Amino acid sequence: MYEPDSDRLLVKKDNLARCSWCGTPESPKWMTSEKGEIFCSSECELAKYSSRSFNGGFLLAISSCIIILIPIIAMFRFPVPSGQIIPTSQFGSVAGWILSGFLLLITGIGTMIRGYEGQKYRDRKDKYRNVTLLQCEYCAQINPPNVMRCKYCGASLTKAPFRYETTPPWIRNEMYLGRFRCPHCSSIYSYNVSKIENDGSIKCQNCGKPFAPPVTYAQWHEPTVESSLYADV
Repeated sequence: MYEPDSDRLLVKKDNLARCSWCGTPESPKWMTSEKGEIFCSSECELAKYSSRSFNGGFLLAISSCIIILIPIIAMFRFPVPSGQIIPTSQFGSVAGWILSGFLLLITGIGTMIRGYEGQKYRDRKDKYRNVTLLQCEYCAQINPPNVMRCKYCGASLTKAPFRYETTPPWIRNEMYLGRFRCPHCSSIYSYNVSKIENDGSIKCQNCGKPFAPPVTYAQWHEPTVESSLYADV
């Protein structure tokens, strides 16, 4: 089928925001840190600050232990003479000092746990930094890298690389598949891609019975093998 020249070469490289850690330009739930950095998921944010969180939490935990030990050591080093009653204000100060130390200790341990959790996702670093989305110069809309025509105006996205499965799996599994009614109990729930079983079915979130959704991920995602249109032109 003949296509006019006006429909050719309508693709340019994108200059989109990317995840500060893995580099993906796609995410259904972008997150912004206090420093203004964007992340595709909370896991990538944990990964970037994992070392800092763990080290900071460790130092905070050590400091809190010292704060707790200071009044305890002071009590043993300077015991109250027998028969003398400790003033209420002094007792309250010591108790408040120890309580503050315990609160700091809990905060430090929590920060260390976050840092340790982020270590699990450090292998994502720059894994999708080179993935390119396609911007149609005809309508200026952004298209995923696995389509051959603009999903908005239908213009051909020619002489551009079309890669298969360029969306990170941790993002792909969270993509919204749709709201479906269970044929067994008539309950309606929302489902994402991670709910699809190996046989293509999904389990009802109410009765737990499997059923086939009207739209599968393969139909919705339109996967395309890595290739280039008009490569021989």
